[in-house]
Amino acid sequence: MTVSTAAAQLPKELLWLADAPLFIDRKQGRGVYDAVVRPAYKTTKLTDTAGNDVKVQVAGKATTEVKISFSSFWQQVVAFFPSLEGKIGGEVSGGREATNRQQMSTELVPIETPQRQLLLLTLHYIQLHQQGQSRFYIVQDPSNEVWRTTGFIRALPRGLVYLELPGQDDAHSPTVPTMLIPTAAEFEGVGVEELYTKMPGYETAGPYPEKAESPDALREARRKYWLAYQQAFSAGKTMCELEKVAKTAKGRIRWIDYRLPITDQGDTLHLHVVPAGEFDTGVFAYNLIKRGFKHGLRIVGTLKSEPDLNVLAIYER
Repeated sequence: MTVSTAAAQLPKELLWLADAPLFIDRKQGRGVYDAVVRPAYKTTKLTDTAGNDVKVQVAGKATTEVKISFSSFWQQVVAFFPSLEGKIGGEVSGGREATNRQQMSTELVPIETPQRQLLLLTLHYIQLHQQGQSRFYIVQDPSNEVWRTTGFIRALPRGLVYLELPGQDDAHSPTVPTMLIPTAAEFEGVGVEELYTKMPGYETAGPYPEKAESPDALREARRKYWLAYQQAFSAGKTMCELEKVAKTAKGRIRWIDYRLPITDQGDTLHLHVVPAGEFDTGVFAYNLIKRGFKHGLRIVGTLKSEPDLNVLAIYER
């Protein structure tokens, strides 16, 4: 990705990327960024002497070099994220301020964070869209099937999806409120724990459908299965059950899977979240389940078949 990508028009629907996420997957985010954007090298230091422009290569091909001042580059990014303006100067200069630019050089050390990599990844996908290769969806109505078709899921590079999930007061049929149903999780020092058996709806759902006479019949059976959980959903009870398991396990969550109803007919999206023990249980219980149901969430991730989403980051609404 070149500097021109940073100057691309960022959709107003994605300005929430400037917020601090509840959860962000550092490892997976870096992996997707490296695989899709394919930066030529990692810049470790930039030097601006006497106010002269410096040469900056930003995630481009090895033969591509863009000449632009480092400050000008970040100004283009900050144009879409005003809240970052006060932070960038202090971060890149390491707290040093040049009082006489004719005699003093300032070392600029780029700051690499998962949030910035996610921003640059987003801008890269926007550039692909401008070139006629649409590989991302901004989904404000999860019940709409257009973002989860087989064609979109299987095409490369991997599709990126930005989900706007409604809260309790915002959902209108066929869209439903944000109901995160924990299905399984791995805890440090304990291993994998089944969670769906402890959730409201388990008793009425019956056994999980593994076979049917046709693929369509199997899909319908699974809709009915998850619809039982959806109809019995209680944000408070679900949160408490997850907290009980976490208290017994006495270890942080390595990964956790959820089922997310996306229509009032039992259609669901499988979410795979990998905190790798870096986040408190409260993020995945109170913040995602209880507050998510009441206020909604914003989720970005890579889409797989089923449909299934590898979650890169989760934001509050």
